[in-house]
Amino acid sequence: MALPIETCLPVIENHLTHCDRLVIQAPPGAGKTTLVPLHLLSGLGQKGRILLIQPRRLAVYGAAYRMADMRNEKPGSTIGYTTRFDRKTTADTRIEVVTEGIFLRMIQQDPELGGISTVIFDEFHERSVTNDLALAFALESQQAFRDAATPLKLIIMSATLDGNLLSEWLGAPLVCSEGRLFPVDTFYRPQPRQTTIETHVADMVCEALTKHDGSLLVFLPGMREIRRVHDQLEQRSPEKHIVIYPLHASLPHNRQQQAIAPAAPGQRKIVLTTNVAETSVTIEGIRVVIDSGLVKTARYDERRGLNVLLTEKISAASAEQRRGRAGRVMAGVCYRAWSAEQQTQLKAFREPEILHTDLLPVALELAVWGCNDSSDLQLLTPPDPEALKRAQATLEDMGAIHGNGVITATGQQMAAMGLHPRPGLLIACSSEPHRQSAAVATAALLSEGDPLRFPGQWPQADLGLRLALWHSTRSIAELHQSSWQRLKKLTLQLARRAGYEWQPDTLTHPDNALGLAHAFPDRVAQLRKNSQQRYLMANGKGVQLNPEDRLGGSEYLVVLDAMGNDREPFIRLACPLDASQMEQALGDHFTTDTETRWNPQKQAAESLETVRFHHLIIRQTPCDPADPEALSRCLLEGIQRTGLCCLPWTTTDHLIRGRIAWLKATDTESWPDWSDAGLEQSLKHWLLPYLAGMRRLSDLQQLCLHQILAAQLTREQQANLEKQAPGFWELPTGQQKPIVYDPEKGPVLRARMQELYGITSHPVIGSNTPLLIEILSPADRPIQVTSDLPGFWEGSYTAVAREMRGRYPKHFWPDNPGSAQATTKTKRHMN
Repeated sequence: MALPIETCLPVIENHLTHCDRLVIQAPPGAGKTTLVPLHLLSGLGQKGRILLIQPRRLAVYGAAYRMADMRNEKPGSTIGYTTRFDRKTTADTRIEVVTEGIFLRMIQQDPELGGISTVIFDEFHERSVTNDLALAFALESQQAFRDAATPLKLIIMSATLDGNLLSEWLGAPLVCSEGRLFPVDTFYRPQPRQTTIETHVADMVCEALTKHDGSLLVFLPGMREIRRVHDQLEQRSPEKHIVIYPLHASLPHNRQQQAIAPAAPGQRKIVLTTNVAETSVTIEGIRVVIDSGLVKTARYDERRGLNVLLTEKISAASAEQRRGRAGRVMAGVCYRAWSAEQQTQLKAFREPEILHTDLLPVALELAVWGCNDSSDLQLLTPPDPEALKRAQATLEDMGAIHGNGVITATGQQMAAMGLHPRPGLLIACSSEPHRQSAAVATAALLSEGDPLRFPGQWPQADLGLRLALWHSTRSIAELHQSSWQRLKKLTLQLARRAGYEWQPDTLTHPDNALGLAHAFPDRVAQLRKNSQQRYLMANGKGVQLNPEDRLGGSEYLVVLDAMGNDREPFIRLACPLDASQMEQALGDHFTTDTETRWNPQKQAAESLETVRFHHLIIRQTPCDPADPEALSRCLLEGIQRTGLCCLPWTTTDHLIRGRIAWLKATDTESWPDWSDAGLEQSLKHWLLPYLAGMRRLSDLQQLCLHQILAAQLTREQQANLEKQAPGFWELPTGQQKPIVYDPEKGPVLRARMQELYGITSHPVIGSNTPLLIEILSPADRPIQVTSDLPGFWEGSYTAVAREMRGRYPKHFWPDNPGSAQATTKTKRHMN
């Protein structure tokens, strides 16, 4: 049966005869992946090789094997392929299928792309950052290094991207093909509230098995969900002729091929897959698609400096891609785990990865290309300029680029590894023989993922457990064999690429931590006080270990991976670092300053010499302050924290404050505010000059507060204070009695009755303000309160004296107190 793209091949050939760029939009099943490159090979008779770029290794293998089979060949002859771990090409290879990462390395090493006539970007709608960069570099290569005699043809193929937009952006013709899609009935099954997505998907699988024939393709967000659905389906005892296959990127090639191969006669297949099967792969016999509607997306959290793996809803374009899998070879059905209304709310296309990825690799690729400003490139979606600048600054700190953006020798070494810049730097800075093997093994592990699983127990984050795999029996964990195989293969590749001798006996050497600290300086983490699991990273963000992790209590860690949306994500992979290694690795970047601070435990100001690494305090030692006044300011801060109650207030201090408060109540502008709030606000003004030489709250006992306060008054204020609100009143006995200025009662004079004898006119102060006299007994107990002392003598005194004579017979109680002599003595001692 002819494939739909075949009718477009003459049009494609005609366009490529007259122009060097072309956009092809063709739905799933149209045949574009295989027939377009094969037709270019035969129809145009191109002399150079054709590169077909695929987003995943599985798609690379599928396309290469399918095209080779169509030519009755095996891969490695006319049709070849190259992935990170596998290559089958010869001198006769004319079409080479490669991953986007492989192509990026190719064009960086040879910007002219010598010997290559055509580059085809397949499934461009996935919008990976690698593919976006690769296309931008290819467009510049096409313009700068090729001419009419040796043109470079660029073809962008997509099933769901807006072809008109892409065609206009590139200035290229657009060829649209009809898809060979059989009818697909769509059923919406919204997820019940109390049901997990795994159980809901398993329910839909069981429903589809009973209602429809053929094999099933089940889309799930990740490996964890695949395992859970697999377990549920096995527990529900499917019939023996129903076989369940997982399909995800971490599986070895042979197991991926088993998943996509046609079902054996008499069997039905259930393929549980991630979005790896969304495009570029045709699975024979699939008639039913079960779509969870979810995808796992790694988003870079720049605030934390860590990747966060999020489970998100797919786009409408992805939903259509998945639905189309059911109609590739026959009429089919699609079950969606959401409602028809929710379908209308899906975003149209997936967000370009360049908008949410770590831009450190982008900055390094640009530096290798010789581009300082991304706006100089033809990028469909440019990165955020400020985020890119921060990434470039980090590269400069790592020694990968100069201040002008030009790549250094270290940066070239990092880029040559074909890894993320951080593990690339780990290899580049580990030149000592005893660190080299551990460095390449660690870099491979960071690139390929964790080979260890910890079923039924808390995961252990120690990198050393992984490095010990080359010698360990793995009694504490299970080994993920495909990850382990890829890890070993990549390790040897990196060792050869770096020119290092592979020495597995040195893998657990503790100095591996030094290189990791160099490569991940912002992720060096320090144990928080009073904790065995919580850490603070140098970038200021918190992380934590699982409660039973054996790294708990380590003074320092280099955090290599952490996941979770908590304020403190859980550490999944880390390397311990002791204090001496920390200083050896990063000591040149430590800063030292003298800090004077308030110590609430000691209730004292202290000066400390503090050694820091970004947000981490490495050590602190007591020292003399560089600025002596700093201690006074710090002690003042302690007073502010503690409150005015820590000052040595006396009765005399309170008396002068009361006098000022009484005056201020009637004359706000002329007098200061000596209330608690007013004094707290003006502490720096009235108290700071008197704190010289003091460190502790206990030193404040030396202060004479009423003198300090009085010194804040001008001479005029002091004179008016004594005139309008005197502090004392002289009694007839010659004694000075303090006047208490009560906020409610006003000025109050307290004295024993015998001390008041002889007063014939009521005492007044200031502008004829009468004192409120509190008359006391010989035992200093209040007897009477009066604002008219002469009236008291003539009135109620007689009754009061009669009572007092019986209670205090030794004291003088005259009949005419207004003319009697005041005394402080008893009758026996009076003249």
